[in-house]
Amino acid sequence: MVIADQIRGRVERVEDEDFVIVRSDGNPVFHLVNVVDDIAMNVTHIIRGEDHLSNTSKHVALYDGFGVKPPAFAHIPLILKQNGPGKMSKRDQGALIAEYQNRGYLPEALVNFLCLLGWNPGDDREKMLIADIIKLYDLPGINQSNARFDDKKLAHMNMLYLLEQPAEKFVALAREYLGKQTEQAVGEARAALAMVRKTEATKVAATAHAEANVAAANQVVEKSAVGVAAAEKAVVPAQAEVVAITKERSKHLAEREKLAAPGVAAEKDYAAKLPALQASLQKAKDGLPVLEKALVAVRAQLTEAGKPVEAKRLLVEAAAKTLELTKSEKANAEKALAAAQKDIPQRDKNLEEIAKSYAELTPQVEPLKAKVKAVQEQYFAMLPKREVAKKN
Repeated sequence: MVIADQIRGRVERVEDEDFVIVRSDGNPVFHLVNVVDDIAMNVTHIIRGEDHLSNTSKHVALYDGFGVKPPAFAHIPLILKQNGPGKMSKRDQGALIAEYQNRGYLPEALVNFLCLLGWNPGDDREKMLIADIIKLYDLPGINQSNARFDDKKLAHMNMLYLLEQPAEKFVALAREYLGKQTEQAVGEARAALAMVRKTEATKVAATAHAEANVAAANQVVEKSAVGVAAAEKAVVPAQAEVVAITKERSKHLAEREKLAAPGVAAEKDYAAKLPALQASLQKAKDGLPVLEKALVAVRAQLTEAGKPVEAKRLLVEAAAKTLELTKSEKANAEKALAAAQKDIPQRDKNLEEIAKSYAELTPQVEPLKAKVKAVQEQYFAMLPKREVAKKN
């Protein structure tokens, strides 16, 4: 799309064929409202900043869509801030006309200065009559480059206009300016006095509030001190009770170890003697059939061979003696084994009594621990409050 701009000449831009003119909620966008308003007001020239050049292609398309001839467009350069990048906005210092009125600038000096931002008459003239500016000012003569606002140059321009004023008018302007300054100074002084009075009232209120806080803090300190004393008083007997229970528990543990010692010793002795006893018993068991078999054989030989009775008797006595010895060893082994096994129930009974005593004592420890812990937590919780109260 081609835009015929009065300042920049022929400008070509590519625009979307179908751009948004109404939002999804039914409200029209800026582009549609702007064009409809200009058509309704029969606007013939649109003079605006170059930052709106990107919108112009959309507006021309809307004019064509409505079947209306577009107005003449002229995109003037921007006025830049005195310091830093970017254009001057209404939020920047020096952007409001009222500010220059209060500072004593003449209207014709301000108009003369603003017209020279981005434009010149074609020569070196700076101070010009408004009539001459109207006669010479034309859109094609405006520069395309942005112009920076210069407050010092504006002050110089105002001085030139003031020097040309008649004495009577200059005095009137000076009186008006000084009157505004005096009124402004009086207003500022009154505002300062009101602020001082308000500050004094605030100080009085703050002092009263601080004194109230100090009194409250002292009460907290007193309550904290009482609570800490009570906590410390409760901790002492609780700690003593813990010590007593700990001693009692140690005593029971020592008694349990003392009662368990014989059983442990008997068990160790039984474990040490058991292999030998079992070996003797097994030996006796193994030897008994052999001796019985030998005795039977000897008796058979005595009967069948008809050997002398004395020899048979001696042999029988020797065999019987050996058999009795073996039976005695077997009986001794069985007796020792039974005695060792008899000690086991007594040892188990002792261990059960110790475990029962320990179980009866253990439940008393936990509640006491919980009680001591609660008292300690209450004590430590009160300490920060007391320190804060002392600081306040």
